[in-house]
Amino acid sequence: MSVALENLRNHQEQADMDGCMVKVSRQVIEETLAEYDQMRDEIERLRKERDELYGYVNGLLGLLQLVRGRDDMPDEISEALRTSHRTCDAAAIRELKAK
Repeated sequence: MSVALENLRNHQEQADMDGCMVKVSRQVIEETLAEYDQMRDEIERLRKERDELYGYVNGLLGLLQLVRGRDDMPDEISEALRTSHRTCDAAAIRELKAK
């Protein structure tokens, strides 16, 4: 547990008779919100990275389907395999299939 969450959970002061309302320091709230923002940004970065990797994998799978069972590999497919980590996408695969 982070320091911010630990402080938020363990340093509350009861503010009403029922215990429904509590007081916490503004610093604890700010630290917790900052931590939340960092985690949210990291999740978004990881989602983008995942989507990019899925694109590469799908591109490579498409290229593998093209070359499966072939003894001779056309130059454009060979080049696409060498550069697939940068250029392979659905449009490139359709273009190669059309050739």
